Amino acid sequence: MIISGLISRIKGILMFERLRMEAKKYIKKDGYLIDKDTVFLVFIPATDYYYLPYFQLYQYKNVYVRFSYINSNEFILKTFRKLSSNFLYGHYSKIKYDSSKRYVAFFDGQYSVCSQGFKHYLLNKYPGCKIVFHLGDLLSTHKNIKINEIKGFSDMVVTYDHNDADNNNLVYHSDPYSLLPSEMLKTNKEKSQVIFYGLAKNRVKDILQVYDMLKANGMKCDFGIPDLSAEDCESRPELANATFIPYLEYLKRVKSTDCILEIIQGGSRGCTFRTWEAVAYNKRLITNNKSVKDEAFYNPQYIQVIDSFDTIDIDWLQQDIKVDYNYAEKLSPKACFEFYLESLKEI
Repeated sequence: MIISGLISRIKGILMFERLRMEAKKYIKKDGYLIDKDTVFLVFIPATDYYYLPYFQLYQYKNVYVRFSYINSNEFILKTFRKLSSNFLYGHYSKIKYDSSKRYVAFFDGQYSVCSQGFKHYLLNKYPGCKIVFHLGDLLSTHKNIKINEIKGFSDMVVTYDHNDADNNNLVYHSDPYSLLPSEMLKTNKEKSQVIFYGLAKNRVKDILQVYDMLKANGMKCDFGIPDLSAEDCESRPELANATFIPYLEYLKRVKSTDCILEIIQGGSRGCTFRTWEAVAYNKRLITNNKSVKDEAFYNPQYIQVIDSFDTIDIDWLQQDIKVDYNYAEKLSPKACFEFYLESLKEI
């Protein structure tokens, strides 16, 4: 089990490094994020699902992003902790301290580092440093997240989910999400009318109900469900042998579709990446997430909120609608970090 996990992680790291190399030519260092007197230390896991949403940050001179390979694997993390805590800490803080600057340390998906020892290390290395922690997961579905430890580690904890914010006294804000340069998303893929990629989990009945209805109405679907059973594929052979695809490849497919299908699991009252993808790339959205109606970008012309999956409006899908939420910049990491900095003034 440990060996297979390590092999899988090594493959993931190699894929991640290839992505970084390919993406370098699209990064143009240009000016400062918010102001030149603040230094942002950003710590995120080394995966494409983190790298691409934060892509906009890489252009700024006063933003230093560290990608964690160690903390993406619990076994490796525990091993290094036993060997040397300084090795672990040093991985995060190689930026030289400048007493004329303010420092903000931002973490996303780094649940394992939330210790008082690491906090003291950061404050000693960067006196006055403020710590912001972003929760990219629902607390109800990730039992390993120790929210009190994270709150003790951070000056501000941010979540994309209204329920988690209300129930745990956290700050609500949308996930940072970058609109990628159009040159990165060039593809020869055939255009689709509706796209869905994801694990079936406990949603398989709903996913297949929608798929069957769309196909019965002649809609061009781009669906990928890697864990779909052989039995469910018998009458849908085109869905067989689906595999996980890199996030950049998925986004190329998003760019070539008219509409994104989002099917959230119970307990969530916040927008997922499917919503941010629709808003950033100006795509229609079909969702069972009723809370999207409370968001500033919500427009019933572009978003179909459904109570039941047999009520999808096919006529709406077949209409030629020019979609423009005019909201991508408000989802951007720049906008999110401006919000964090402003909110820290009140703490």
